[in-house]
Amino acid sequence: MSQSDLIEPWHIAGPGAIGLLLHSKLQQATESHLFPIMIHRSHQPAYDNYQVIDQDSTSLYPIHWFNQEQVIHNLIITTKSYQVLDCITQLIPFLSTEANIVLLHNGLGIQQTAVKRWPAFNFFAGSTTEGAWKSEENKVIYAGQGETLIGSMSSNECLWWEKSSLSKAGFHWQENIMTQLHTKVAINAAINPLTVLFECQNGDLLTSEKRFSLMKTLCQETQTVLAKEGYPIDTLVDIVTQVAQRTGANFSSSYQDWQHNRQTELSSMNGYIQSLAKKHKINTPVHDKVMEEVSLKALI
Repeated sequence: MSQSDLIEPWHIAGPGAIGLLLHSKLQQATESHLFPIMIHRSHQPAYDNYQVIDQDSTSLYPIHWFNQEQVIHNLIITTKSYQVLDCITQLIPFLSTEANIVLLHNGLGIQQTAVKRWPAFNFFAGSTTEGAWKSEENKVIYAGQGETLIGSMSSNECLWWEKSSLSKAGFHWQENIMTQLHTKVAINAAINPLTVLFECQNGDLLTSEKRFSLMKTLCQETQTVLAKEGYPIDTLVDIVTQVAQRTGANFSSSYQDWQHNRQTELSSMNGYIQSLAKKHKINTPVHDKVMEEVSLKALI
């Protein structure tokens, strides 16, 4: 991460629930001249402030919109995975030549593509377990506190992290972030498509022998593929089972996307596992069958 993080504000592309939540955390942690700046894909600011509502309080935050006259030195992208590359392409005219770019979305594959396509930028990958959703366009319900992990796509060292705005906002540096992200993809690839296929909550995958068997086989295929790629996860079935139990009442992000007639991010979850399987010449018949069946009812 370049030193520009210490002297230039962060821009956030994607004013969804997570984007606004991270915007509020950065705003609380930085001085006014470093307040984060939000980027809307239409470049048409829709509101001047927004609310973050948790169990105990409601906080109001002003929002500063990108005006296309600024140079972007630090950028967090919180869009859907399939929107990331187009987002960067559209912002190229405004990005500094050595911009810091944090990719904070579900799935894998897009990160590696971005690094190859734009080698001059400093790319970082992230993962968050913060729980948030929007009740209105400018109202964020902070449903569950989690953590946001950031790591470099090229090096495990970040000399500026402790002094950075992200560190002050409570983000955590994660060495070997790609290991973390591969584990998350493995979990999502076992749960998300099945919740769409069976139209159920996460925990319901454990209440049927057929569903659990499919989930277990997806895990086994994923383990084989990721081990070949250099990311072994020996206890994936146990990990996924624990996640499904812990989040039993939740609907997966893919289920919610399907319910709202939005494109899912399964192409960067199961699709990523399939692409690695093809690379290593490994058969993944259950992934193939599940993705084929899901594609008949949802845009994957």
